Amino acid sequence: MKNFNVKCFNTRIISRRLYQTKLSKNDFASISTNSEKSSFTKINEERMSSLSLKESVKSFNDRLKRGDVVIYRAPEDSNKFFLWWHIAAFLQLIFWVNLAELSWRYQQKKKNTQDSSINISSLDKYKPIMYVASYLFAGLGIGAAMIAIPARSILTMSILKNGKMAKIITGRKYQWGREKKIPVKKLYINQSVCNEKGSGKIMSALFLRSEYEKMAYILDRSGRFEDSKIFDLLFYRNTKGK
Repeated sequence: MKNFNVKCFNTRIISRRLYQTKLSKNDFASISTNSEKSSFTKINEERMSSLSLKESVKSFNDRLKRGDVVIYRAPEDSNKFFLWWHIAAFLQLIFWVNLAELSWRYQQKKKNTQDSSINISSLDKYKPIMYVASYLFAGLGIGAAMIAIPARSILTMSILKNGKMAKIITGRKYQWGREKKIPVKKLYINQSVCNEKGSGKIMSALFLRSEYEKMAYILDRSGRFEDSKIFDLLFYRNTKGK
């Protein structure tokens, strides 16, 4: 934890008050007493927080000895949301396939009704295929992007009994790649869970990165962290060096 220079802070407050008003000896005594009390309170708070952190670490290690420890759970409605999200991705793919079929039929009908004596350029010959391919690629691209969101969103995360591996279960609705085991040392976040500053109102998510993968995993801040301080100790890396 960062040490806070309480003495320096109190000295600045006292010097400012002395500049504004003239104080008696009794006033000086009361100010020094209050500053000592506030300093003692702040130092005591730091000691209490460090002691509570040590107790949390000890409790976490004891639980690891007995078995796996769940450290994060997504909001309860996440599983249902991802189910409907997969259905939406499938429906939009059907839409683009139907659009490609309609385009192909239209181009073929246009070709049959066209006068055979008119010379057709090589580009016009491949136009129907180009239209169909573009619609199919659009459907597949949008579908892949939609499925990638639940595939990288974490439903539950736990530390395995040995304490070296993390088990991640994502929002995928198919078994392939749904569950992953990654070494704890290879996972990291660039933003503290305890400090919500900078999370923003638009995106309330944390990005858990793996050294083995280019795409990050998504943690919803509204989910349940069993102990945010323990989570920070395990995964938080302050890239700014502060």
